[in-house]
Amino acid sequence: MGKYESSIEYYRKALSVKSDFIPSIVGIATNLNLLNRHQEAIAELNLIKELSSRSGDLRTMHIAKVVSYIDNDNFSNATEALQTSISEAKKLNDYFLIGQDNDNLGFLNILYDEPQTALKHFELAMKYYEMSDISQDIKYLLRRQLFYNAGIVAFIENDLATLSMYTEKYAKEAYRTNTPNQLRNTYELAGFINLLKGKYKSAIKQFAKGNQQNTVILYYNGIAHEAFGDSVRANEIFESVANFNPLNDMQWSYIRHKALAKLSN
Repeated sequence: MGKYESSIEYYRKALSVKSDFIPSIVGIATNLNLLNRHQEAIAELNLIKELSSRSGDLRTMHIAKVVSYIDNDNFSNATEALQTSISEAKKLNDYFLIGQDNDNLGFLNILYDEPQTALKHFELAMKYYEMSDISQDIKYLLRRQLFYNAGIVAFIENDLATLSMYTEKYAKEAYRTNTPNQLRNTYELAGFINLLKGKYKSAIKQFAKGNQQNTVILYYNGIAHEAFGDSVRANEIFESVANFNPLNDMQWSYIRHKALAKLSN
């Protein structure tokens, strides 16, 4: 709702009941980010390591720090926090978590316009997923997701041919498994294709079928409306992205600033 100070107050009340309730600490940090009090957010998150030595809680702390650093446009510190998380996962021989953090590094590099570095992290993530003890079905799903991620890299590089190739590969598997989330991803990739082709009306239709909880997709839907000449609808979408206010979201912590920049033009 955008009532950040009130939200902090309620999270503090929750902590007065259970002082090591980690989600409340993350909630406070999220509000502080939105109040542009990033150093305070990091200080709050550092409390987690004083309250818990559990690996899951420490991982939560590192990821939440990444969100704060991205929101403050601090790529180097965000990268360092993810590398620390990887180091701790390696001590546990937890290949799945190492894979997840490499995926996170991939998306971080996409956000900061390093697409080829991003692709290397996506591929490295898959290597660790294959080494993990997750089920074969999940490994199949993650292999398909690599097509999607590689497609996003191609979009960032304006490489229509490669984007089309990976979209075709991904769509073939998505329609075979008929998985709703993957079908939505297929529409998103199709939206990016149409955006590169300058077919903005078609891009709008495809993005509308994508994940409407993904603020990056919403933002590019706004871009498509803007390019189509519908500035009123575009600004409505940018407004919704800027004020989406999800809890502890890496991609939104970056894309909200792009939406705010669009609204200030």
